[in-house]
Amino acid sequence: MVLQLALRDYFANFKLNLIFGVLLIFSFIALFENIFVSSGSIFLEYNLFSVDLFILFFQLIAIIVFLVFYSLFVSFLIFNVRNKMNKVRLNYYLSEKLHKFSFSLALFFALYFLIFYFLYSLLVFVGLPLLLINLFLFLVSLLLLFVPQSIVVDESRITHGIQNSIEFLIKNPLTALKVILLSFILLLVLPLIESLFDFVFLIGNYISLLLALFFVVPFIEIVKTRLYMKKFGLVLFDKD
Repeated sequence: MVLQLALRDYFANFKLNLIFGVLLIFSFIALFENIFVSSGSIFLEYNLFSVDLFILFFQLIAIIVFLVFYSLFVSFLIFNVRNKMNKVRLNYYLSEKLHKFSFSLALFFALYFLIFYFLYSLLVFVGLPLLLINLFLFLVSLLLLFVPQSIVVDESRITHGIQNSIEFLIKNPLTALKVILLSFILLLVLPLIESLFDFVFLIGNYISLLLALFFVVPFIEIVKTRLYMKKFGLVLFDKD
């Protein structure tokens, strides 16, 4: 039921979802040797201590600018789903609230990325097993899964958003499992599509990135928003 409604929300916000494609312009940073595009994502190698500091600074600035635009689009998308399920004063939120949501979300994503990047680099440098590091960061990321939804839906600050996300996960563990399984399935399809296009046209990495931005990312955020609003009893009561 939720997936069906989320898919309907995706097409209802199709023009906004297409705007996510603007983020493709940041794929130019993949020209650097320590950055590569694969499986619908742009990866930065965790070799902090072997990269030229000037180049690293430029890359980090480009990634943060990417996150600012990404946060803006995600904020609008989450708000649209929220507004569809629980109407608010649209003009007031567009003029007074949405830019605050976007700023908070951009700050959260920037801190999330920088802390994880430097922490991962440090843990790799001291020689901890990669499996252990990845498991630890995955569990932390899981706790932060619904922070974007809390910032926009609950109108929370970042610290309260983290608390709300953890509280929601504790009370609704099956919800987290649903999101993880959905994300796993969608992200599993991307490498398969990438391999197919690489076999024929050798552009599979950019096709998978395109699909991730146009469909996978917005669709997952829509599903997360609908599931998060379950706490208000609004998941099955759509307001068209």
